[in-house]
Amino acid sequence: MKKDMTDALHLKPGFRSYGSYLDELTPDDVYNGLVGFGMLSNKIPPALSSEAFLAYCQKEDHSFWDHWCPWIRLRYMRNVDDYRDFGIPNPFAYELLSAHIRDHWDEIKSALKKNTDADPYVVNKVHIRKLHNSSAIFDMNYSNWRTDYRPLPTLLVGKRYAVSCDISKCFPSIYIHAVDWAIRGKKVAKQNTRNRKGSKSSWSAKLDKLLSNTTYGETHGILIGPHASNIVSELILTSVDKKVMDKGFRFERAIDDYSCYVETYEQAEEFIFALDGALQEYGLALNQRKTKIEELPNAMSSSWVRKLRGFGLPSNELTYRDVSAFLDFSIETMKEANDNRAVLLYAMKAISHHSLSYGARKYYLDMGLHLICLYSYLMPNAEDLLFKPCHIQSDRLGIFLETMYDQGLKRRDFLTSTFSLYYAMRYDIKVASFVDTKENMIQSGDCLLLLFAWLYARENKEQSIENKLYNKAKTLAADDESFGRNWLFVYEVLNSNELSGSDWEAIKKYGVSFINYGILKGKSMVNDLED
Repeated sequence: MKKDMTDALHLKPGFRSYGSYLDELTPDDVYNGLVGFGMLSNKIPPALSSEAFLAYCQKEDHSFWDHWCPWIRLRYMRNVDDYRDFGIPNPFAYELLSAHIRDHWDEIKSALKKNTDADPYVVNKVHIRKLHNSSAIFDMNYSNWRTDYRPLPTLLVGKRYAVSCDISKCFPSIYIHAVDWAIRGKKVAKQNTRNRKGSKSSWSAKLDKLLSNTTYGETHGILIGPHASNIVSELILTSVDKKVMDKGFRFERAIDDYSCYVETYEQAEEFIFALDGALQEYGLALNQRKTKIEELPNAMSSSWVRKLRGFGLPSNELTYRDVSAFLDFSIETMKEANDNRAVLLYAMKAISHHSLSYGARKYYLDMGLHLICLYSYLMPNAEDLLFKPCHIQSDRLGIFLETMYDQGLKRRDFLTSTFSLYYAMRYDIKVASFVDTKENMIQSGDCLLLLFAWLYARENKEQSIENKLYNKAKTLAADDESFGRNWLFVYEVLNSNELSGSDWEAIKKYGVSFINYGILKGKSMVNDLED
């Protein structure tokens, strides 16, 4: 394809390439970010942290056992009435993977730069980078594009058609051996694997092996949640990007979502063909249901975002009428957007950032609790969206948390039940049904729910339930795979001499906990509503 307006991006003052963001990160930045702030998914209660484990790894000599490790399988409610699986890796397998990434950060940067340096702009809108006010190196949002230059307007110049598509089940479909293919080339990597020559000395082959350790030896799929997965996926996806770019196409990518702009319908079809072919080389495929070609012009933001922004909430204190009208409008907009719960999250964030009159606060609290009960997708944000801005009363909060706890158990939405117990401990609230539903909770088999139930039982002196959960942990510890699938619960409950394996015993004796009790026990958080 001929040159287009994207070449002008090279000339933009202050423009930064993909590789320039990587150059800001030292190997230690990467390691600390991955181990201390990128092992545990942001989908779980913030009282869980791997910072203490990082401190151990930094201060103590250690040589963790290099082997296949089971991982904790979890799921969360998405914004479209569906669940998505995610995982928490074995900490030792993950540390070995992170240390290898640190030790070969220059080679990884080189591989990523090779795929991106010829690009006139940053293709991926969400990527590894040094974050402000955070030791993490990855955040799943687009806020950086408020300050980074976004090339979309330039990409649109002279174009008549837009192509949108995404990768079908991207992370669960990644073939782990394809990481080595992306770095060394498929032919070389496969040949070295067959004859076992050169593979031992290859850092990319070692990366392949350490990555498979985190997935219990499974070769298809990498874990959703840990930030190391985002680095690994970029090695493959930037290779895909380069193959498509080399054919003359210019596009944006947001993790696994592509947007391309072309002059003709035929070029749109060619882009789809080129992208699908490049993905297939690495064992990936397009989601055909979500692939579409549209004639330009298109709006640059979702219609529901524009509608909510255009509603015109006053900048001063919101009244009952303001909140009532805006929530009604938001609910209607959500339904028009195929029940996309992200509409409600956006609307409630907007309200929570305003000062509220007494009447507005009471109405917003009632409606907010109602909406969260209907859409548990909102539950992880309930504290910032509702509890704090509305100064919720403790008795009201107790009824709500009991409702959500029971509802989560009945629907097998265990993360909602987990968050209910987390908030209960944080606000010193009693969940009245906790004792009556103990058998359902124990039988759930959900690692996080078992952990927070044990913490709640211990905090509230429910000795019989605490003992039951202790016995559950002992039973799980007796089987290596069961232990591995529930390591976070078992590790926190048992003493060092009850843990199998020298690595677990060592970090336990050192005092490592994956629970931040300062966050968990946020006492005196509740302020009564004004009379």
